[in-house]
Amino acid sequence: MDIQTTIILVNLLILIVVLIMSRINYKLFKSILLTPLAGQFIKINEYESSNKNLSYLLFYLLTFFTILLSIQFYELTLSIPFLNEFLITDNKNGFLWIYGALIIGTLLFLKTAADRLIMYILDLNKDFKSYINYKFLLANYCLISLAPVILFTEYNDYSISISFHQAIIGLSIIYITGQLIYFYKNDKQLIDNLHYIILYLCTFEFGTYFIIYQMMID
Repeated sequence: MDIQTTIILVNLLILIVVLIMSRINYKLFKSILLTPLAGQFIKINEYESSNKNLSYLLFYLLTFFTILLSIQFYELTLSIPFLNEFLITDNKNGFLWIYGALIIGTLLFLKTAADRLIMYILDLNKDFKSYINYKFLLANYCLISLAPVILFTEYNDYSISISFHQAIIGLSIIYITGQLIYFYKNDKQLIDNLHYIILYLCTFEFGTYFIIYQMMID
């Protein structure tokens, strides 16, 4: 299957899943679409329990497919532990793309599991738990946004080419801005939990994404 067909199919898949999510819980779906603005998440996430886990699971699955598409489109050189022991390191190998997407997706999943374990061990309050959930949702939002970026890069009529590094820089700005907006809307909770937030960011946040970035080198 050529890359143009893959781009179209993945974006169609994303559109279909997005439509399904909108039918499952429209209020929650709207808050997901406006994730970087934080306001809808704060108002709705903690009170909308109807099919919330299913909606978030579908959203997370889209992250896996977007990672897979990004590896193929940008022809990223993957640096994956134990790769040489299991398969030939040829970027044209379809299984390599799948394996890489699984590894990166699993790292994100394990990061979330570690976050929840920390919340349980430290017995963190509800407000800080909400911040952890928001940040994970925001990270998935940014990763999924790579799919339309790739679609635009491949089919725009203006000869505009968006490189992998440019896309990552742009999405990183959205990611940081989204967190700043969240802090602005929850300034009291931020001050009350500032020591926890600093500990979390230094221990798990920067390290995890640095490892993932090192595994996806243009």
